[in-house]
Formats: sequence, C-alpha cells, structure tokens
Amino acid sequence: MSLKEKKPDSLISISGKNAEIYKKDASQLLQGCLPAGWKWIPCSTSTLVAAKEAPSPVYYKEFFPRNRYEGIKAFFRGSRCQRARKQTENLAAAGLSTPKTLCWGKGRLNEFIISTAEEGQGCYTFLLKKYSPPLTPEKILEKRHLLQQAGKAISLLHQNGLIHGDLRPNNLLVAKTGEGFNFSFIDNERNKHFKRPPLSLIRKNLIQFSIIPDHLLTKSDLLRLLQAYLSADRNLSKQKQREFIKDFFRRRHHRLTFILSRRDRHQRAENTKKIKGKHFSGECYHGSIISQIPLTATSPDAWFSDNGTLIKQDKIITAKIFSKAGYPSLFGKHFLPQNNLQYIKLLFQEERARHLWRISHILLNLGIPVPEPVGYISTGGFFLKRSNFFFCVALSESTDLMTIFRNSNNFTSWLTANQLIESLARSLGKMHNFGLSHGDTKWGNIMVNEAEGTFCWIGLDSAHKQKKQENRWFFKDVARFAVDIMESEISHEWLDLFLKTYAQTRCISSSYLEKKIRPFVRKMNKCHQKHLKLPQ
Repeated sequence: MSLKEKKPDSLISISGKNAEIYKKDASQLLQGCLPAGWKWIPCSTSTLVAAKEAPSPVYYKEFFPRNRYEGIKAFFRGSRCQRARKQTENLAAAGLSTPKTLCWGKGRLNEFIISTAEEGQGCYTFLLKKYSPPLTPEKILEKRHLLQQAGKAISLLHQNGLIHGDLRPNNLLVAKTGEGFNFSFIDNERNKHFKRPPLSLIRKNLIQFSIIPDHLLTKSDLLRLLQAYLSADRNLSKQKQREFIKDFFRRRHHRLTFILSRRDRHQRAENTKKIKGKHFSGECYHGSIISQIPLTATSPDAWFSDNGTLIKQDKIITAKIFSKAGYPSLFGKHFLPQNNLQYIKLLFQEERARHLWRISHILLNLGIPVPEPVGYISTGGFFLKRSNFFFCVALSESTDLMTIFRNSNNFTSWLTANQLIESLARSLGKMHNFGLSHGDTKWGNIMVNEAEGTFCWIGLDSAHKQKKQENRWFFKDVARFAVDIMESEISHEWLDLFLKTYAQTRCISSSYLEKKIRPFVRKMNKCHQKHLKLPQ
C-alpha cells in the first residue's frame, strides 16, 4: 500500500508519556495529511513513515495489514505496533541502542507509533558514501574497524537471546564518533527472543546483513566481520567456527543468486517483449533482429532454415550467424529432440533454449562473462514440444581457446601476457561459489578476444544450479579444464597455477582439490585415449 492508496483514518486513542504533544499531528497523519514540519519518507508497502526534524528528530510509523491473516496473527501474538513496542523494550533492557518509543495509538483502520530518531545512517548507505573504492590506507583501516565493531554489535544482540526479524544492512544504523562507531537497531517488530538462539537463525541474520555488493563488502571484509562476531562468542569451538564460516558463504551465495535473478526478471520485463504465434512462443529484447522478424507470417523453423550463415550442423543442433544492416550480428542455435525419449523428457523439463536464456542472465548478473542473450523461441505446445531456438550476440572478434592454442607459435608467452589462466580460474571459482556449475569447461567452450585478452564462457547447455557447495559437478568442471592443459603438453606449472588460483577463490586447499578431481581426470583421459585409437 502506498500513500496514494491509503484510506483516510481517524484517531481513536493515543497513549504514552508524550501523547498530548503529538496527538494533533498523529490525527492529521492518520488522515493522510502532512502537519507543518513533517515530510514523508520512502518505505516498504506495508508501512507509512513520516519524519519531523525540529525541535528534535522524531519518526511516525503507521502499520498496514501485510495480508488477510494479519488479524489472526494479532490475536495470538499482538498487533504489529504492540510487537514493535515490546521488542524495543527488550533491546533497551539488553543495553542495545534503539529508537525510544514516545507514544503510540490506533485509528479506525491502523495503528501507529512515534519514536525518537537515532543518530546515524544505515550501514549500506554509510559504506556507499564513505567507503566506495578506491580507498586510501587510512580509509581501509577505518573500514576494517567499522566491520569489526559491527560484528561485535550483532554478536551482543545474539548473546542476549535476541534474533532480529530483518537485519538487512540499512536496519543497523551506524554513527561515527571520536572513539569509533555507535550502532542502533531499527525495524524491530519481527524480533524474537530465545533462551539460546538457534544457529540457523544466527546465520540467517548475518546473511541478511551481508547482502551488499562485492565492491563495498569484499570477501576479506566478510571474513573480518565474521571473525569479530565469533571472537565475541565463546560457545563455538574452532572446528565449529570453520564449519559455520563455510556454511555461511555457501548459503550467502545461494541467497545472493536468488535475489539477483529475481531483480533481473523485473528489470528484463521492461526491455523485452513476448513472442507469440499459432504454434510457438518465446521472448526477446526490443530492437533486436528477432523482434523485427515477421514471425506471424512464417514458422520459426522455416525462417531459421532460409536465413543466416551455417556454422555447425548435426542431428541435434544447428548453429548459424545472422546479420542485418543496422543490427549487431546474432549467433543462433536450433535444438531438435534427439529421439522419442527426449520428446517425453521435454514434457517435464525446461527446453534448452529457455534454459540458456535464463542461465545466461543469472551469470551476467553475477559478473561472469558469457555472451549477451537476445531471445529464445519454443515451438509446439505442452503436450507436443518440437524444436526450440536460442539467440545471443555473436562473438565475431573472438576465437575459442583450443583454436588459439593450435595456431599460436608461442602459446605460453601469450598466456603469460594476458594472465588468462588466473582469470579463468577465478571466474570458474566465482561461478562455483555461487552454486552454479558449467557442465563442459573444455577449451573449445572458452571464447577469447586475442587483441584485448578478454574471454567468455560458452556451451552453457549443461550449466545448472547445484544445492551442495562441494558438488561433484564442480570438481568435474575443474577436471575437464585440467585435462585440456595436460593434453596441450604445456608446462605442468600452468596446471599448478590454475588449481592454486581456483582453490584460493573457493577457500579450499590445493591438496584437497587435487584429491577430488583425480578420479574425474583419470576417467576423462581414459575416454579420450579410447576415442583417439585408430580403427584396425
């Protein structure tokens, strides 16, 4: 609900030490009118917030029903206003800083609370304004001190048996003082009190607080925050602390992937249009070649066959390049079900083209270089799925890494100059940290711009999100890349460099990684030797 949708309300009762002072203002705010000196503050759809600066800063917060079950919840647990007041008292009793309640009341429809304004800014806003890179050495030390104190403040919250209901970064206010930083907790209505808070909820709070872009909160920053938090909590052994940190990063990456993909869907909806025909459907970006094709006049299969330059063709996949004046060149893939079993599978799983469309956006949002997707088309209906098409920007100035190796006279010098092995190891490690496996990391699926030294991962048909952080598919990805290094017969130091860089990115030991990939390497080498044998 927004201010425009708010229904005028009338004051029924108001309580608290300062009730008489704010009674007139509260009555006008309930009606949706701003009294003199007040201003509306952007907030969530389930609340309405206004602020007044003079003579002292105060906040007015009106609570709207979140859903139809709010009345039932209020009957058993108290209203949102009552819960907010109770949790404020709990925080104050624990010696933690939080806005003080001045008065509260209710109208015919909603309840409200008026509280003091704590000094400071939300942690995310504070980091963005004060510690955006590049940073001086003094600023780096100051930022580290801030994160250490923030970790201790959150630890103190949990040591008092309190779990914050929504500890996103801006719900922890920070103010710089002469001795360091002061912290205050806001938006406390969903807080819970336990004799001993569950580890799962503690981890959830820390993950909520850590959803900050990488350039503001790096992995080193997160480790400092966690170490400061754990150093203040003596209940966990060293082994359990290591397990906690490992599980924290795994769950944080999964959560961040989900948030980015959800945000991407909303942003993409504004720039794309649906493709619909008699026996096909899909989605593409405005202004692309696909959006200009009169698909209603012809079938996608006929258009794909009659246009473009053929690159590759077999029983399952046909690949073409499409060019048109005034538009960037596109790379298109046409997928056909391999056999009757594939037709049956398509009834219960995502088509390859739609999968490529979705996974490409997720990887791009995570900063992993892949070709920019342009659109996809699926033919047939739910019970009769035939072929499907995927289109992305053509990498016309790039060549796959295997071709570069075969044609280069001094491949190792070129690798050294571009630091490509380290970049690929970090990129693959980052992909795996976010729970995504590639599925086929051979050199033929790495496109490199020789002039710029940049690269893109292609062949994402087998890319998937994995639930476990040490999934066999991650080790298989590493092994597949390692096999190409070994078969290229370049110095063994390049393999050591790749494994060491990847292990550092994943925060695992190189010896552990080598142990895990050894069975896959052995199996792949055996398979490759079998295929290389000449017929008798």
